[in-house]
This record gives sequence, structure tokens and C-alpha cells, in this order.
Amino acid sequence: MGRHDGTMRNRSRERGMRFTGEPEGSAARLSDSKGWTPSGCLVGSGMGRATPGAGGRRHRLPRRLWRHAAALFPILGVTLAMCLFGRAGVAHAQTSQVLVSNLGQPMLTAGGTEHGVAQGFRTGANTTGYTLTGIELRLLNSGSPTITLHRGSPTGSMVPGFTAGSATLEPNTEYWVVAAGGTFGWLWSVTGPDEDDTPAPGWSIVDRGKSVVPGSGWVDNDGDLAYQISVRGTIRPPPPPPPPPPPTSPDMVVDPPSVSDGSPVVGATFTLSVEVRNGGDAASSATTLRYYRSSDATIATSDTAVGTDAVVGLAAAATSNQSVELTAPAAGIYYYGACVDAVAGESDTTNNCSESLTVTVEEPTPDLVVLGRNVSDSSPEPGGTFRLIVTVHNQGERQSAATTMQYYRSTDATITTSDTSVGTAPVSALGASQGSARTVFLTAPSLAGTYYYGACVDAVAGESDTANNCSTSAQVDVSQPVPALPLRAQLLLALGLAAAGMRLVLRRRQPARFGSTQGSG
Repeated sequence: MGRHDGTMRNRSRERGMRFTGEPEGSAARLSDSKGWTPSGCLVGSGMGRATPGAGGRRHRLPRRLWRHAAALFPILGVTLAMCLFGRAGVAHAQTSQVLVSNLGQPMLTAGGTEHGVAQGFRTGANTTGYTLTGIELRLLNSGSPTITLHRGSPTGSMVPGFTAGSATLEPNTEYWVVAAGGTFGWLWSVTGPDEDDTPAPGWSIVDRGKSVVPGSGWVDNDGDLAYQISVRGTIRPPPPPPPPPPPTSPDMVVDPPSVSDGSPVVGATFTLSVEVRNGGDAASSATTLRYYRSSDATIATSDTAVGTDAVVGLAAAATSNQSVELTAPAAGIYYYGACVDAVAGESDTTNNCSESLTVTVEEPTPDLVVLGRNVSDSSPEPGGTFRLIVTVHNQGERQSAATTMQYYRSTDATITTSDTSVGTAPVSALGASQGSARTVFLTAPSLAGTYYYGACVDAVAGESDTANNCSTSAQVDVSQPVPALPLRAQLLLALGLAAAGMRLVLRRRQPARFGSTQGSG
């Protein structure tokens, strides 16, 4: 079938007949069919009972042409309308409505033996698009064409989901409904962009339908003739607005504490440090940090307060380092931490106290060490005398009792209490961090050799460490003296040395035996 111009014709053609108008007493609209299958093919044909169409326009043909029409197109009395892909009983989120239609327009022309027809429509501007629920394309039954939906043109990309019962249409886009496969009759409406009243905003039907011409493909109908079509669907709602951001608020947190000395003695000072952090998403006001000592591992505001500190207002995620100097209480095990006072609008006040840190307070004890060993003569003769000087120091935190210094001679460089004792000296009581120098006079052994001297202080009661009570060693080398010459031998030796010196001087004054000039010396 070629292109159609919609004019009144009163003759048949060899390859088919065009005609306009209707037989006497017929109507301009055909009745609805039963729908279509998920494959997209039209189904449900039957004898339709013609009913008057709204605004229907009747056109008469001479009776002789109706005889030709009846002979060539017995299908005119058969209805195959309504190409819908929605299934009965399927509920949509919104009520389906007619988005655009021209079914209410007067039918102008009817014909047959088409190889393919297409009718386009354009969607509105709804930014989220539309959901297609049904399409009605009215055709005269002379076959079972396949119905497809294409984007942009009859040969454009096929719309996914169309034959499965659901399809999404984009805004401001042209789509084409295509009926192709087999031959069938067709209908179209009046010339021009005539749509039924109140289409969805922005929707329209393309002025001209298209048909397939063998050998030429898809061509526009003549005279702006559009096929009868109705598109149903829903207008997709806009996406919901994003949820409002949660209200912002500060959240004061005290991170785990640290101490400068985890084992102080009674009365000693140590530093407790913590970091206050605003873990919320809004700035905090100024507040107070409170330090606590607890008898258990959980820090709470009911524990013993040991100090406070001011905390400035903190921006979200900001921190402030705080510290306090404390004095160790009586000996025992304690738990230290801190809590920050809640601020206005704080989101969580259950995390305002820190974890605890264990501090073990010990009783003060003395600790004696021997330092600074020196000897007055490191190379004495056998039987000679020399002095050994050492210093005893109390490096503990408590006064020591009086004790005794033991001096030792050793054959190796390590001084221990198992070495040879060579003397003792009393040591008076020493306060914490006090020292006392001690000197002893010793006699060198009678045998030449290398010896090592040092000292150890006897341990006192309560001493914290007795492994450091001995000093390091001082090396002493004892050697035999050179024997003295008799007086006569010493005089002869001196005279001999003097004579040898005179001969050496005379020899140096003799003239040179070689050369003609005298050198300067």
C-alpha cells in the first residue's frame, strides 16, 4: 500500500482499493477489542457492533463502489481494536489516565492491506517521566501484526518493558507505536494535530502517521493524516526530598588518661593527663574537667575529686589537652581518670567520663649505692701505702639506717663480697638523695702484680635494691723498685759520662776532610 492522501476516491486499483466514507447506516467508531498479549500481538477479533462516534463524520460512496469494497474487503465488519499491554487486576501506584488520545476525533479514511503502520506521540515535560499502562491503536482486522514501541522513530531503539506490561517514558520525547507483520486494515483520524480534550500537559500526537511502502520503507502519510491512537499511563511523581539533616549538637568525650609515673611512692608527685574531645557536629560552650581517684576501675562523678581544670569551648572534632599535678596518697592500688561537665545541647552525656588508669603507690624505701672509687697511687711499690676513696649515696625515697662500708681487693675487675676484705669504715644514716665520701689507707701487697680495689656497703632494712651495693673497681699495679748503685760506682759512672761528652765535642771541632769550602752549622 502506498502513501495516503485522504481525498475522496471512487475507483478501485488493481493492487487494492482505497475508499473514503462508510456504507449507509454505519458509524464512525468501532467497538473495543479484548486487549493484547504480552508478546505485543493484537488479539480478540469479533464482529463489532457499530455505535455512533462522538463527532463522527459520515461520507457516502456510490453503491457501485461499495460492491467493490464488499468484495475486496469483507473485513470491514470485523473489529480488531485496542492494543493494550496492561493486564487486568494489575494495580498501579497511581490511577492510570488517558495521557493523550484522538479516538474521539471523527474518522476520515479507512483502507486495507497495509504491511506496517506507525503512529507517533510526544510526551510532556514532567521531569521524572511517565509510566505507560496501555496503548490503543485502532486497526481493521486483516491479520495479526506485532505491536512494538520505539524511541524517536519507527526504526528507533525499542522501549524495554513494553511487551512485559510496564514501560517508563522519558519527558519531552517522541515515541512511535508500530504495527507490523502480515497485512491488515487501518484507520486514521482527521487531518491536522487534533487531540481529544484535556490531554496531559505537554502531550501531543504526531501530525502524520507512517506506513510501509515495499521497497521504500517507512514514509509519511499524505495530508497530515494520523492513525487513531490513545495512550494511557501515570505521571511519575517527583522523587521525595532528601530527609532533613539531623540536628547538630556537641558531644563531649574524655579520651583515656596517662600518668608520668605509674608507681610513685607515698607523697611523691606525678602528672595525670587527659584529652577532652568534642565528638559532636556542633561547637560546644566552655566547661569544666574534673579529675577523680577511684577504688575501682570505673570512673564516676561520685569518686574522690582530686582536681579541676577549665576547658574552653571546642569546635566540632576539636580537642584540648589537659593535665594536673597530683600527690600520691598512702600505699595501695588506685584508679585515676576524669569527667567533663555536660554542655548545653549535648547529644550524649553518658560518655563524659574517661576510662581509668591504674596507679600503684608504694612505700618509700632507701637504696644505697657506692660511687666514685679512686686511688691516690695506682703504681705503688710492694708494701707501699695509698688511699682508696669512695662515695656512698642513698638514691631511695626514704632515709637509710647507719651501716658499714667494706673495702675489697680482687684479682679481677668485678668487686663482690667474696673478694679479699682489706678494711671497713662506718657509714652514718643517710636521707633520701644524700651521699657521704669515705677514705681508707691501704698497704700494697708485697708481691708485684695487678690488683683491683673497690667497696661494698652493707644493706639496710627496707632497702629496695641490694644488687647495686658494690662499686666498680680501680686498677692498681704493684712493681719492684730498681736497686741503687754504690757511691763509688755512681762517681765513676758520672766521670765516664763526662769524659765521653768532652771527646764528642773535640771531634766535632775538627776541620772537614773533603771539599774546598767550610759549611755553616
